Amino acid sequence: MAGNKISEWQKGTFLYNQLVMRAKASIVQEYGVIRAMLWYQGESDTMSQSDANSYKGKMQQFFSDLRNDVGIPELLIIQVNLNLALSPFQFVYLVFINEYFFVQRWL
Repeated sequence: MAGNKISEWQKGTFLYNQLVMRAKASIVQEYGVIRAMLWYQGESDTMSQSDANSYKGKMQQFFSDLRNDVGIPELLIIQVNLNLALSPFQFVYLVFINEYFFVQRWL
């Protein structure tokens, strides 16, 4: 799902509900075991300082809600760092998002 802000993935939204529903279905139907999730999102939150500043709190809440609702409290979530080389002028507040990613790696 390209081009979504983190607010579009918060608990109760269509995208969040679909993610949880599909994750639970894969567990119940025994298609496999969910061991981790790769999270590559954030570019859309770099266009305004307000979005960038609120990203950390929304991301932490999203991870907490997801782990709880899927029933995997220790779910490993791997975040992809956003690339400044793509277009440093397009993603004006990218440094705020990447700073959060850096801090999360060490927690």
